[in-house]
Amino acid sequence: MSQNDFTIANQDFPSFRSDLNSALQALASTSSGTSAPSTTFANQLFYNTSTNILSIRNEDNDAFIPIALLDQSNDAITEIQCRGIAFSDGDNAMTIADGGACTFPQDVTVVGRAVGSTLTAANNAVYDLSVGNNFTTTTAATVTMNFSNVSVGQSGCIKFIQSGGHGVNLDNIVGMSATGFAALAVTGTYFLTYFVTASSGANSVLVGVSGALT
Repeated sequence: MSQNDFTIANQDFPSFRSDLNSALQALASTSSGTSAPSTTFANQLFYNTSTNILSIRNEDNDAFIPIALLDQSNDAITEIQCRGIAFSDGDNAMTIADGGACTFPQDVTVVGRAVGSTLTAANNAVYDLSVGNNFTTTTAATVTMNFSNVSVGQSGCIKFIQSGGHGVNLDNIVGMSATGFAALAVTGTYFLTYFVTASSGANSVLVGVSGALT
């Protein structure tokens, strides 16, 4: 660990050699220390030994930009600090928003198994689509099916258990066939799929209903 102001003053030879060695050691250790160097330069690298974060000084020389979080115990990189991953021609292949939401401009290929969100219980048949994609409902009384925080293009599945002939009503936002609507009033277990086609309005969330599974 070493830091230096990288300015070699006029001095006698032993002091010059000591100052030069200190500057070289600071370069070799990326100015590592428990806090940022007191003297900084644009595009300077700095490794914070307290937080294990590697940073680079911005062009204006008024802040450090985090690059990566290192795991010193396991000799690994824990996180890469970035907002996007680019193609070789400069186009963004993936954009990462604050909070972790990812946007891909083209197709996504998954090798192996992709596991979606955990099942979210919504026994009142009101599905908050900001929570996840897949839900379970077990009726205990009359319910009115509805969807909130919809996002156009989102789809998912619902395990719907009609536990005793309870009434099922539909909010205006839900589009469902008459056959499917009638089926949900009968005691049994049903597999529902939904697809969001619009952000609001009648029939903006289309819901398909399987035959009774039990």
